[in-house]
Formats: sequence, structure tokens, C-alpha cells
Amino acid sequence: MLPGTISVTGGRIRDPYFANVALLLHGNGANGAGIVDSSSNAFSIVAGGDAACRTAVSKFGGASIGLDGTGDWLVADSTFAAPGSGDMTIEAWVYPTNGAKQQCVMDFRLQNGDYEPRIDFDNTFDGGNNDGFVFFVGNAARAATTTLALNTWYHLAVSRNGGVWRFFLNGAQVGSDFSLTTNMTRRKLSLGTYWDARGTNASYKFQGYVDDFRLTIGVGRYAANFTPPASQYPDG
Repeated sequence: MLPGTISVTGGRIRDPYFANVALLLHGNGANGAGIVDSSSNAFSIVAGGDAACRTAVSKFGGASIGLDGTGDWLVADSTFAAPGSGDMTIEAWVYPTNGAKQQCVMDFRLQNGDYEPRIDFDNTFDGGNNDGFVFFVGNAARAATTTLALNTWYHLAVSRNGGVWRFFLNGAQVGSDFSLTTNMTRRKLSLGTYWDARGTNASYKFQGYVDDFRLTIGVGRYAANFTPPASQYPDG
């Protein structure tokens, strides 16, 4: 059974928190197709460059969100509920193909100094050349900087439960818990780029693939180590 889901009649897997899912980007579709939000909000997703569904690499569904590391990005300029100081979960499968630079996987900020979270794939954060994922929120950071292989799928999850943040890589918590209850008012996601570098600065664009991005507002799905899902997130 998937974390945060239940089995119902007929063996169908359902998400008991689907009403709290603000964004759900499977990345499924024909090669070159646009990205669709499968949450009940069905928000429009703005694509920069030629960011689109790509069938060359996928975790589930035969396609994923392809980002070329130079001019590709996605933005959900949406009106989903702001997280505030409550529980939330950000998660996705991520497949990096270039480890030679600092790259933004996802960013919820709208200006420098915002407390909203972001995740980088960075080869400089630990002072060396180890490729790893780094989660930032406010002035805190948690880094999984043991060298990670390229061209490999990794499950990333960030969960806030009762003001306590946790960062997970492939279901295993990275570093210790930390508390931050700052009210978060931003309602915008930048995927594959920093908030201020959508059309510029290819140095920070993520190069690789993203599958099954899910944002849940009001529910912290993970408070301990877990087994990442073996199939795509339910659509209901």
C-alpha cells in the first residue's frame, strides 16, 4: 500500500487526502505534450522553453516532465491555499542528468528573504564536488551530499508536521528535525528554476526529469522513514 493512501473495494488505491492536494503533475502524455495538473484544481501550468512531457525517461506512466537545463522551466501561477503555518507535504521523483553545476529543482519563493521552501541539486554546497540534493527553508538547510549517481530516479519529500520540518531522500530522513512555524503566504511554484531566473541564467536551470510532483496543503504525510510509492499517485 502506498504511503498516505488506502485500499478500497475492488483493490483500487485511493488517497484519503486528495481534497488537500493542491498540485499533482504526473508528466504523462505523448512526447512534447503539455503538462497537466491532475489535482481537483486543474490549474494551468505555464511552460518556458520546450519543457513538456518526454517519453525518453519515465518513472511511471510512460513519460515524465523533461527539463533541458538551459531554458526549460514550469510555473504554476495558481490560487491554491497558502500553506500558512500549518502542515504540508512536497514530493516528487527526480532524475538528474547533469551534476556539473548548482541547479534549482523547485522553488516556492517570490523574492529573496522569503521563508518558502526550495530544493536544489548542487555540487558545491558541501564545499566539494559531491552531487546531492539540498532542502532549504528559512535559514535552515538539510543536505544529502553523499555523491549521488546521475541518470537515476530519486524520491524527494519534504513534510511539515506541527511546525516540524523533515526532508526525506528515497524514504530515509536526511539530517535532524527542525522547527519553523513562520507563516507562508506564497502561492506559486517554480519547477526547474529559481523564482527570479525563469527566462535568464541557464547556470541554475535543472537538467533532467521530474515525475509525479505532488503538493499537499494541510497534511504532513511523513513523520518517519517510509517506503517510496511503487506506482503513481492516485487521482482521487
